[in-house]
Amino acid sequence: MKLFSYLKLFLSIFGVLVLHQFVVLLYTIGVSVAYGIENAEAFNAGTITDEMLTDAVLLQAANSLIFAGVVMIGFLWILNYSKRESFRFNYRFQPPPTMIQLFIAITIGFSAVFFSGFIVQGLAWVFPQAYINYVEAFETLELGSPLSFFLAVVVMAPLFEEILFRGWVFDQIQRKLSVGLAVVLSGVLFGVYHLNIFQGTFASVLGIVLGLSLLWTNSIWIPITIHL
Repeated sequence: MKLFSYLKLFLSIFGVLVLHQFVVLLYTIGVSVAYGIENAEAFNAGTITDEMLTDAVLLQAANSLIFAGVVMIGFLWILNYSKRESFRFNYRFQPPPTMIQLFIAITIGFSAVFFSGFIVQGLAWVFPQAYINYVEAFETLELGSPLSFFLAVVVMAPLFEEILFRGWVFDQIQRKLSVGLAVVLSGVLFGVYHLNIFQGTFASVLGIVLGLSLLWTNSIWIPITIHL
């Protein structure tokens, strides 16, 4: 019975993570279709190439993350509401953090920036080609407008990813296993979910710190602040 319970837990977490990627893909397909309809005559005339279509899609990379984040937050809210549970309290938006907690969170956040820099430099020396791919992937987010980039990286990423990993994933693991495993596994999954060795390595370590900060304060605003 326990094995079945653990398998069910894994599949539910995997399913939600895949759903987020599917929403990103759905947005990308929608952009491609809209671009094709808008420029149908140019396509038929052969004046628009596949490269131009690719560039148009890449310009929407940041917007795709914003869209997927909003959709997934709505999905998690509906999932929570269907169980007749309070989203605010279940995801620990209450109680609010204290000013001292916020100050410590900001300090940890700035420290994490320098810490991640050392990790990236070390891994870049070992995996130079992977580092180039990592930089190119991140630069893709900057192709759109500065506002979209800001909303995707500074607002949506901390908010959605903390609701997902320190909110829903943490809660699911804690209910089936233990608080300690919830801290570690939600952190490791947070790293793996970034799909590259650079972000994955320091995000795993940071994810564990974020989980500990959640336990320390019982407020998701603290990991959100550190992440931001």
